[in-house]
Amino acid sequence: MSRRISLELEDDAAAELDRLAEADHAEPEQYAASLLTHLVRGRQLDSHSATELLRAMPGALEDAREGSAQARRGEITPLDAI
Repeated sequence: MSRRISLELEDDAAAELDRLAEADHAEPEQYAASLLTHLVRGRQLDSHSATELLRAMPGALEDAREGSAQARRGEITPLDAI
C-alpha cells in the first residue's frame, strides 16, 4: 500500500532534485519519493531525532508548531473527510 503526499520545495532544492534525478535517469517525483522512503526507513525517528531533523530544515519547526496550534484550535480536516 502506498500513500500520496505533497511537498513544496524551495527553488534551489527543487533545482538540485532535478539535477540528481536527471543524473540517475529518473523523474524528479519518483526520485524524491525514493529519497524520502530511504530516509524514513533508515532512521529511527523518536521525538528527539524528529525535532533535530526539523531544526535542520529552514522554517520547518515553525510550520510544525503552527500546525499543532491549529489542531489545538480545531482548525483541522479529519482524515476521513479527505
